[in-house]
Amino acid sequence: MKTIFLIIVMGFSLLSCEKENKSSEGDPKIYDLNFELLRSDGTVYEDDNLKISNEQELFNGQLHPIGNGELFWFDLGKLTIQSQNGDSILFGISCGENCNDYLPLPFASGAEGVDVNGPVPFEKDKYWLLRYANEDVDTLRVHDVQSINPYNRTFTFYVNEQQVEATNFIYQEYAITIQK
Repeated sequence: MKTIFLIIVMGFSLLSCEKENKSSEGDPKIYDLNFELLRSDGTVYEDDNLKISNEQELFNGQLHPIGNGELFWFDLGKLTIQSQNGDSILFGISCGENCNDYLPLPFASGAEGVDVNGPVPFEKDKYWLLRYANEDVDTLRVHDVQSINPYNRTFTFYVNEQQVEATNFIYQEYAITIQK
């Protein structure tokens, strides 16, 4: 199950070369999302108390897993990378069956929207489900808007259709806070 998710992530990596009319001038570009996960009292969750699904798609008003339609859940845990955002403890997804570390969630790549021309923007929504230890489930939506001439790409993040503030702290690294 986790192998399929890692194959999808690797596919993003292979497809992420920019076209010549984009600002990265051909460099691979992956956008990553980190999570600050807090309980309602402000304390930090522990590793593996929350899970995130594989990417979902909206079809006829309902979310469905992309691909073969099977829903997978991945543990969220504390990142050990040194790019922590100030005093926040950031979380990411488990990096696979044979790995004990966590990585930021890749949520977009430079290869998406390659057919965008002129001032008409390319817009796309992506969805994931977040599951808590008490079995509550939230929906994460990332709204991606991209235009060329001039190049501009913006992301807006929503949890249960409530916009949440995102911090773009390092290159293509974003972080959002979810408190529940």
